[in-house]
Amino acid sequence: MRGISWYFPARRSTATDRPSLRAWRTKSSLPDAAALTRPPAHAGQLMPAVADVMRRAGLDWSELEAIAVGVGPGSFTGLRVAIAAAHGLAIGWSATLRGMNSLALLAAGAPGDERVAVAVSGGHGELFVQQFTRFPLEGDGHLMNLGPAGAAAAV
Repeated sequence: MRGISWYFPARRSTATDRPSLRAWRTKSSLPDAAALTRPPAHAGQLMPAVADVMRRAGLDWSELEAIAVGVGPGSFTGLRVAIAAAHGLAIGWSATLRGMNSLALLAAGAPGDERVAVAVSGGHGELFVQQFTRFPLEGDGHLMNLGPAGAAAAV
């Protein structure tokens, strides 16, 4: 299976609040991925960024079989842009489209094969936090919306 996935966080207030845009090939339990090196500044830069990641991964558009897109948590506008772009690509290239927990998409791109905890800004000083097992990738507990101290204690 060859495809792309992306997630755009609600805010970019810190260096870690970066979009995840990855191309992958399923050859083994770990994907070969080409990640986005810098976030698009606005929606108009999304498709050129997708094309660049596809090129660096060595994927031709005609090989695209699946698209996974984050459906939340995240900002309403960011989710709409990401889902609309993914839907358009899926129609154009007859690819399977899958909506996924945005935190699961970030967990899938994390290095290693141990359990992983993912935390992203939820705004208002809170974090969305969830833990995942790796193979297979599954949520290991509920999605939590916590303050920083609570998030640190939860993981």
